[in-house]
Amino acid sequence: TGYALHAEVMRAPRNLVVKVPENVSMDAAATVAIGAIALQGVRRASPDLAAWIVVYGLGLLGQISVQMLKATGCNVIGIDVLQDRIDQARTYGLDMWAIVSDGNLPERVNQRTGGHGADAVIVTAASKSDELLSLAFQCCRKKGRVVLVGDVGLGIKREDIYQKELDFLMSTSYGP
Repeated sequence: TGYALHAEVMRAPRNLVVKVPENVSMDAAATVAIGAIALQGVRRASPDLAAWIVVYGLGLLGQISVQMLKATGCNVIGIDVLQDRIDQARTYGLDMWAIVSDGNLPERVNQRTGGHGADAVIVTAASKSDELLSLAFQCCRKKGRVVLVGDVGLGIKREDIYQKELDFLMSTSYGP
């Protein structure tokens, strides 16, 4: 906060700066923070090999998250409101995908995961609605976790998390 600005020139503390290798262009280097934000969301989800992870929101952060999760050996389910974002994420190996308007998201995730639900849901979407977070909780298995990377409504319903003993984690920035 106060240092992560979108500007051509800025001043930042040493811990928020990294030297750009000579073989990396400044354009490519400028994307490192976005990748680090996605990586921190993936870290907070604690993915295990063969885990079922839902990425809810397939914009830039979601696309990067999908790639990281697939590289980790996870089964990934992508959810978005736009078909073209789903199509892009499919090129990275999604195991299942759904467009929000199709409905029945928790039931579809439950079926694909053998009746258990997802081990984790990483929410990279933006919406003022509380419903998105409610759907994320409903997609989880018992003792699963939801990691919020995006910016969504935070009106949490007790019944969405209590019975399953779900963990709700915030990922506020990029990590170490």
